[in-house]
Amino acid sequence: MGACLAAALAASLMTAPTTRVEGALARRIDRHLSRLVPFGFAGTVLMARGDTVLLHRAYGSADAAGQVPETLRTLHAIGSLTKAFTAASAEP
Repeated sequence: MGACLAAALAASLMTAPTTRVEGALARRIDRHLSRLVPFGFAGTVLMARGDTVLLHRAYGSADAAGQVPETLRTLHAIGSLTKAFTAASAEP
């Protein structure tokens, strides 16, 4: 299983990710996040329903000086942020 995961990750890194905004909800969220960029919002958003990617887009600058734009390949140190998502998605 580890070899399959490694192969899938390697293949995904070789293909360039593309921005995607699909459907009314994704368009609304995209407009909202785009309006937040002048106020300092920056990051990469991936929103999916099941296996369908609805929103995958980068916003703002990847560095504090604003010299490097955020991209879909920008790496982020997210620390323990995933714990909140795991807790929110866990069944009671």
